[in-house]
Amino acid sequence: MFLEPYSRYTSDREADEGHPANLLSQLTVTNIDTLKRVRGHLPADTAHKLQLRTYHAPLRFHITIIDESVAIVQFYLPASRGTESPALVLRPTTTPPDLFSEFATVFHDAWATAKEV
Repeated sequence: MFLEPYSRYTSDREADEGHPANLLSQLTVTNIDTLKRVRGHLPADTAHKLQLRTYHAPLRFHITIIDESVAIVQFYLPASRGTESPALVLRPTTTPPDLFSEFATVFHDAWATAKEV
């Protein structure tokens, strides 16, 4: 799931990080296009597993969930992201609520309202 490339939230992030206007927008479009090409080369029985969506909301976290068994969460902090930002590796516990279930809820709520690419 990607932040909508040309949204005001992308513009806000560009300003936070000191990038020229539309730089992150263009990089996001490139990333989406690359993954669409990858999906187009996948076997028909697995291509549907690579799902892409864009969302239109303030950028707070990068959340990746793998098989509902592990989540990698990175925070978008002022002027830092990616390798500059702390990362959490989370697994569900037997007694929710836990951090995994909380971030999974954030992800699934955003996914439900995101636009399919």
